[in-house]
Amino acid sequence: KKKSKEQKHSTVPTEWVGKSLEELKELVDRLQCDLKKARKSRNKAQTEFASIQSYYDVTRENIRELDMRVEKKDLEVENVEEDNENELKVYEQKSNFIKYCHDQKLKQTKEETDSRIKESIESHANQVERIKTSKTGLEVEKDDLEKRFLDDFSSTRTQRRDELSRVKGQLYANVRL
Repeated sequence: KKKSKEQKHSTVPTEWVGKSLEELKELVDRLQCDLKKARKSRNKAQTEFASIQSYYDVTRENIRELDMRVEKKDLEVENVEEDNENELKVYEQKSNFIKYCHDQKLKQTKEETDSRIKESIESHANQVERIKTSKTGLEVEKDDLEKRFLDDFSSTRTQRRDELSRVKGQLYANVRL
């Protein structure tokens, strides 16, 4: 294969054959000019390619950084959502605990109030019973006092009548004399 390449390079192109030296120089100048243009064009194309490649690399790096930032923000959002869910659960537990404490306190207060009402009712009933007993005792005592008073009054009346009769009898006896 190397020989075939060398043969291709060593062979003279058909358009050069039969031309004079000046035509060949002109052709060489033209070819060198074409070569310069081709090199310039190639350099320009390579420069454009390099700048496009550089722009592509920078853009790709920017996209990668943006993707990483988006991922980071997504992670932050997930963390914040998870934190919010946890806070909501904590507040819900606190709320349930406060409700439980409130219900227990309400139940305790109701039981205490019911107990006090029951004690008050029993105390009132006992007081009413004591007053009725006391009233009955006072009525018996009153009846006894009335009976004694009437007995004393009757006996005093009888004594006064007897004494009045005796004094009357003495007065008549003294007047007769």
